[in-house]
Amino acid sequence: MSTFTNNNVASGDVVRASDHNTQGASIAAVVNGNLEADNLASNAVTTAKIADNAVTPEKRAGGFKVGTLSTSVFGATGSKAVTGIGFTPKYIEIDVFLDTSAAGASRDSRGWSDGTTTRSRGVALDAPAGTSARYNSSTLVNARNEANVSQVTATFTSFDADGFTMNVTVANSGYSAVYRAYA
Repeated sequence: MSTFTNNNVASGDVVRASDHNTQGASIAAVVNGNLEADNLASNAVTTAKIADNAVTPEKRAGGFKVGTLSTSVFGATGSKAVTGIGFTPKYIEIDVFLDTSAAGASRDSRGWSDGTTTRSRGVALDAPAGTSARYNSSTLVNARNEANVSQVTATFTSFDADGFTMNVTVANSGYSAVYRAYA
C-alpha cells in the first residue's frame, strides 16, 4: 500500500496520486492521514449522470442558436414571436440590415437585450451623396436612414420558452435580420 503523510491533507480528502509521486493510481482517498491507493475499486469514482435530453443540441454547441428573420417579419407592425430556438434565451443579439440597397448605401443596426436592459446602435451611409448618421437607442431594433429617420423599429417584449418576442413599431419590408439567442 502507498502511504502519504502531509499536514495539509485531512482524512476524507481526495487527491490525485500523481501529485505526490506515488505510482500505480491516478486517484486515491486519504484515510487517517494515509494515501490509500491500493484499495480503490475500479468503479470507486463515479460522475453524476446527466438526464437524457437534458442538454439540447443548441446547448451542446456552446449555448446559443443563430437564426434569420425574413423581410416579412418587419413588413407590418405588431407583436412578433420568434420561435424554434429550443430553449428560453437569457440574452439576444439582433443584426438588422437593408435587404436591398442602392449602390453605395448602407443601413444597419445591432441590438441586444438581457431582458432588463435593451440597446441598439447603428449607422447609415449614402456614399454617393456624402451623408451619414450614427445613433444609439433604447430599442431592440432601430435602423435609420442617412437623414437619421427611423426606417424600422422594434422593442423587446419577452423571453419565451422557445424563443423571444418583439413588437415592431415602425414597419419596413426592406429589412431582414440575423439573431443570436444565448441560453
